[in-house]
Amino acid sequence: MSSITNSYIQLIILISRIIFIHQTIAVNQCDFSSAPYLQSAAYSHSIVLRVQPIDLFEQDYKRSDSIIRKVLVREVIKSPLNSSSVEQQVKTNDMIIIRINDNDDEYLDNSCWHLLRVGTVDVILFLNETKNNEFDLHYPPVESTLRVRENIDAVLNHDPYSPQVLIKTRLDRAILSKDYSLQCNSRGNPLPQLLWSKKTDINETLEYYPLSKQCHRSCRIYSIQYKYQSTLFFQSLTLDDIGTYVCR
Repeated sequence: MSSITNSYIQLIILISRIIFIHQTIAVNQCDFSSAPYLQSAAYSHSIVLRVQPIDLFEQDYKRSDSIIRKVLVREVIKSPLNSSSVEQQVKTNDMIIIRINDNDDEYLDNSCWHLLRVGTVDVILFLNETKNNEFDLHYPPVESTLRVRENIDAVLNHDPYSPQVLIKTRLDRAILSKDYSLQCNSRGNPLPQLLWSKKTDINETLEYYPLSKQCHRSCRIYSIQYKYQSTLFFQSLTLDDIGTYVCR
């Protein structure tokens, strides 16, 4: 009898451990609150909202293999830059519908979007623009904490600094009368347009070099704009080109 009892106890302990391990793995797989995940989500989704689930027991229902949840918008953290209609923009105090498809990725199971069932917790949702106030949830909800907001704000409020490049006509870097170029990368939301200028005096007003398409005749110095970078080209270098070049 004692051996049978011990077997039951061992079996219960084993099952408990398996359940605990499974729950731990599920939670870890759904932990998207680290900085890289949050910053990537803030970049790739057009709408970021702080919401609160409402009427949890009355409003949860199924519609064609989808779980529907209604939430109240507490704050619009990010909205589309070029919305097609003002009426379609999500605003504070709007009620929107979140649709979770049963066939979605495995990280959208109960262990991942369980926050939508807690009516007292403010939740951050990463969504994409639609033509109505119904959204398919393709990214797990994240609890709105100070750390989460700081990581999101670091992306949305990133202020691009102006890189400064000092050019000198040294033989191992640039050669007089030879072609030369400087490159400047850009970041920001939205991406800024980068223009080049030469800084010769602290109090002097900077004049920007023309873009290549603005040169009706051949320009000795001009810039070409790309999506994430700008390049300043010198057809040839002279001693007058020595100085500090600013990209902003």
